Amino acid sequence: MVARNLLKRFASDVGGYERRSRTKTTAMSLLRMKRLGEKICMVTCYDYPSGVHVDGANVDVALCGDSLGMVALGYETTQPVTLDEMIHHCKAVRRGLSNDGPLLVCDLPFGSYEESPVIALRSAYRAMKEGYS
Repeated sequence: MVARNLLKRFASDVGGYERRSRTKTTAMSLLRMKRLGEKICMVTCYDYPSGVHVDGANVDVALCGDSLGMVALGYETTQPVTLDEMIHHCKAVRRGLSNDGPLLVCDLPFGSYEESPVIALRSAYRAMKEGYS
């Protein structure tokens, strides 16, 4: 908990900006922003520290993408990334985000949805339940 508080404090001090008050970003709030022509800010993050920084920067959407395979896991491509790995990283990012913070979006990796709509939904349900995205 001490590390989380230090990271949160550091994230809010970087850049000399003040944190604006906000409400939780939801799919409906993104739709509203789009309709009003407001800019939507999305940042990719793969772990707890990046989640803390994204939260402190008042980003609208935190994306945990399958590019983590190349960036964080050392794969040549995104194809070897598994749903288990995506869920693991989503959990870490979620712990870094506040309850009133960005919407967390999780990529479904290659092979977790192409076979059939049933498998796609099963993968999506699992990512939402276990990865909190």
